Amino acid sequence: MTSHAQQGVSLPELLIALFLASFIMVLLMRHYINAKQQYQYFQSKLEQRIDLQMVTELIRDSTRRAGFTPCLNIDHLKTRDQRNSRHALKSISIGPEQSLIINRMNEQFDTVIDILDPTHLLITDLSPIHRGQSILIADCYQAEVQNVEQVKHLPNRQLLTLNQPLAFRYQPPFYLGEWLEERFFIRKSAGSKTASLFYKLHQTEELTEEVQNMSLRLNKKTFTLLKIILGFTKGDTQTLETMVRSP
Repeated sequence: MTSHAQQGVSLPELLIALFLASFIMVLLMRHYINAKQQYQYFQSKLEQRIDLQMVTELIRDSTRRAGFTPCLNIDHLKTRDQRNSRHALKSISIGPEQSLIINRMNEQFDTVIDILDPTHLLITDLSPIHRGQSILIADCYQAEVQNVEQVKHLPNRQLLTLNQPLAFRYQPPFYLGEWLEERFFIRKSAGSKTASLFYKLHQTEELTEEVQNMSLRLNKKTFTLLKIILGFTKGDTQTLETMVRSP
């Protein structure tokens, strides 16, 4: 009977196989980690890009609608703020610390049916008006901002009581709508050492941490042109130029 020697893997061969397998695993892990880091980097950049695109579109859209009334831009009307200061109204202005202030009437507005007396107006009920709200009353010649003291809902109309008597005599048709005061500004967010871009309409919202500073310039020689320079975290800048709504 002939005996056959058993064939097997020697220890050196086993060690070499384990080394190669470990080496390949290390390479695969490094490739996976690098790929994941690159994905996260590009994903972060894409999200930042989308955020900045949304911010710039919001600024452009608000600027284009600055000063809206159904007839003329408020810069071309005789105006007054009846709430406290009684100063003239502006569609767009630069506030303290290079903040951008944009004012306008809401595009959802009502027609004034009748003036019962200087503090009582009868209007349509197309838009919701509530007590304490700031409203703009305007025709094609003048406009004023008032606070609503009381609202009484009637069939197909609303009866408003104003805090102050009307400042002007209005020519029909004239309109009434919510007075919107938008503001873009830079400040440090709570618990942060760096500044961010904020937006305020009815409440304050942080738009993006990428914008660290903002420079504004208004050119009113022939038309109102707003130039905005946004400064980013890494020192880059982006310039926006937008025209304000014409009359």
